[in-house]
Amino acid sequence: MLKKIYALALLGAVCSPAFAQDGSSCANAMPISSNSQVNVDTTSSPNSVGALGGLPSPGNDKIYKFTAQGASGDVQISNATYDFGVFLVPSCNGGTTGSPIQAATGPATTGSFPVDGLTDGQTYYIIVSGNPSVNAPLSGSLTISTPTLPVTLQNFSID
Repeated sequence: MLKKIYALALLGAVCSPAFAQDGSSCANAMPISSNSQVNVDTTSSPNSVGALGGLPSPGNDKIYKFTAQGASGDVQISNATYDFGVFLVPSCNGGTTGSPIQAATGPATTGSFPVDGLTDGQTYYIIVSGNPSVNAPLSGSLTISTPTLPVTLQNFSID
């Protein structure tokens, strides 16, 4: 009986919104994998990032993360329906990020930036927001296609 209670408590903790990785904040950044295509819609997202280093973050934000390990190639943005800003940053804590290492901005429907030369083992964040040069709350949808972003095994155990 105690095992069932513990299992239900653990399931509740894992399924709790406090543990959700929904991309709504730095703490809830969603993992993004190599050679994948992600459809992003920021329409119902919060504006959780106040600034990207010295740049304003005027739009609603979706936040993704990956740990670099031999990352190479370009992040491609396509099918954008709004004046977007997609940024690669080295840190993301609360509503504050490091200055963008790379970025692509609209109003075009496409864009790209390289991920070559990243530090292996470091976590990086891809933040989808509005174009800082517009400085107005913007949201919409776009597609991100990732290049090679291999990750290393951080922990392994058998119980």
